[in-house]
Amino acid sequence: MKYLFYACSGEGIVRYVCQLIGKYIDEPYAAPIETLLDDLSVIAFSDSAEELWGTLHFGRQVIPPAKIAEENFDKIFICSAMSYETIKKNLTDQYGVAADKIDCTAVKQSNYIRKQFVQYFAKRAEASGIEGNVAEGGVYRGAFAKVINKCFSNRTLHLFDTFEGFSPNDIVNDKKLAKSVNKHSHLGETCVEIVLNSLPYREKAIIHKGIFPETTKNVDDIFVFVSLDFDLYSPIKSGLEWFYPRMNRNGLILVHDYFNTNFDCMKAVDEFCEYYGLMPIPIGDGLSVAIICTSQVLP
Repeated sequence: MKYLFYACSGEGIVRYVCQLIGKYIDEPYAAPIETLLDDLSVIAFSDSAEELWGTLHFGRQVIPPAKIAEENFDKIFICSAMSYETIKKNLTDQYGVAADKIDCTAVKQSNYIRKQFVQYFAKRAEASGIEGNVAEGGVYRGAFAKVINKCFSNRTLHLFDTFEGFSPNDIVNDKKLAKSVNKHSHLGETCVEIVLNSLPYREKAIIHKGIFPETTKNVDDIFVFVSLDFDLYSPIKSGLEWFYPRMNRNGLILVHDYFNTNFDCMKAVDEFCEYYGLMPIPIGDGLSVAIICTSQVLP
């Protein structure tokens, strides 16, 4: 069997897909990523980002989507947890890839684990009487905001995003991103109405549109759960610094893309946690870590 991977994702999600294909348990986290790809006969990556075409990703050539049909492969695994259904549709409709050759299992499973994590934490927080509202930083089109809104239906949901894509200043400050997806419009295919229309309890949502943390000026609240999905170094670091002192004891901050090596998210989290003596805990989705808030005010 020969495989292609679609989306030049970070090492965490690529290892996650390798684990799924090879039914590994421990090996994906012990062996070099290039060795795993060799063992599984992964012949190439593909990505829609033109600046990546012709480059190497974990030792494999990155080919344009238009070239996929020319490759001799058995399956193509989608390695992007975001908009994977749109990716699948584009592969079939625009690039002639047979639908039965496209596998979304890994990203579906990754998304499912993150959703289940929030669902069970919400139940536990309710049962334990932990007070506070909820928030998401980095909303995009509202897919995960919908999950938070549903799980915490009786709590106010604060949503922070530009709703126009990455801030140019944040791109400059994220050295890894500046080398790859150096576009202000990245993740810009959204707007406030798209997000609000996705929410089951939209009346509980408060939109904070603009550059974080400038959009926090009029926010005076305590939180039980916060999802940080800003991706980039500066807003992730600012998000942790702003939200942690406002978390209720035993509240939780969930940081997505910690294991995505395309961004400097891990660097921001590790610096924050090391300084304050905290431990980021992987939740098992290949991308996210949780930070338990053991005290309401940082030392």
